[in-house]
Amino acid sequence: MNFRRQAILFVVPLLLCILYACSGNRRVSNARSKELFRDSTARVYSLDAPPEKELAYYITPSGKKIILRKQDDPRLPEEQVVLLDPSAVSDSVLVHAMVMTADLATRAGPNDPFKGSVRKTPKTNFSMKRYETFPTIPALFRSLKSREFMNNLRIGHLDSRVEQENRNVIIKKAYLYTITVEADNDLHLLIGSTPSYIEGVTRVFNAEISGIPTDGSSELKDQMREVRRKALDHLGDVPVCGRRGYLQSNTRISIRGSLFYDSHHATKPAKCREVEGESAWEIHPVRDISFDN
Repeated sequence: MNFRRQAILFVVPLLLCILYACSGNRRVSNARSKELFRDSTARVYSLDAPPEKELAYYITPSGKKIILRKQDDPRLPEEQVVLLDPSAVSDSVLVHAMVMTADLATRAGPNDPFKGSVRKTPKTNFSMKRYETFPTIPALFRSLKSREFMNNLRIGHLDSRVEQENRNVIIKKAYLYTITVEADNDLHLLIGSTPSYIEGVTRVFNAEISGIPTDGSSELKDQMREVRRKALDHLGDVPVCGRRGYLQSNTRISIRGSLFYDSHHATKPAKCREVEGESAWEIHPVRDISFDN
């Protein structure tokens, strides 16, 4: 490790402690850390979605873990979290974690680049298949392979679509519940089948509006910029998923794009407060979204 890196790993945690009013007892023992990492309910899937628990953890795209503590200083925004293990992650993640949760327009832009690396090609390219139209989310679910079937394919980091993912779909009627800006700059949507989310009744599906890829045709990039711009123009003042609120479920949409099976969510679906996805299936990337109200 070079001197600059050592200096960063020393100074950044110190600054975080000063900025976020660290108490004298902020360390977490190795035993407590191991116990925490075994608790799937303590995991958060975005640094923009602070933990409900006092301690939680986040796994970076490269597989490293960060321990998070819910902020208890009343002088600071309650969405803010404190990194307890900054030496485990890159500088870019440290900077990202220090950004306060805000409305969508301040957290994302139409030209934001895609910063992910796992399965980059299918996440930032559309299937070439013809579109299949489904009236609702339950109708789409009936056409999808089961979790057990997809997990047995062991897709892992495969940088192409498997046959079961190589489909373009349209959902004519759905409702947008939550939106989160992911670390890779994708806009993650949780959409459902009912005007208001009802636990045990609503069918919930994932959709992601991709960040702009660094490669690919101008036409592809323009298409992705346009769908990001449309979402931001309509939803820019909506709070991203967080403890203070999120987009309410009365926003009716129609949506189209390519299917994708995100193995990352195979055992723990994406969640925002009480709204939780029920599978690892996604529309990713979204090609177009229309707001019907």
